[in-house]
Amino acid sequence: MPQNQPKQNNPKRSATDYARYSGIAFQMIAIMLLAGFSGIKLDALLHSSPALTISFLLAGVVGAMYLVIKNLSR
Repeated sequence: MPQNQPKQNNPKRSATDYARYSGIAFQMIAIMLLAGFSGIKLDALLHSSPALTISFLLAGVVGAMYLVIKNLSR
């Protein structure tokens, strides 16, 4: 019969996890900001409606979610 022992928090692991997850968050923000900025600039350059901005932002969200799933599956 296994003994139920409370989990002990390892401060080093907590700091590593915190750094990992905050890094993922900053990567997501950077991807979406870059995609939005690129879409805005291309819309201004091509004198088009905000279609490229919306398209690039959606692609940025998909790319950011892919990055999150890829990093969390490790």
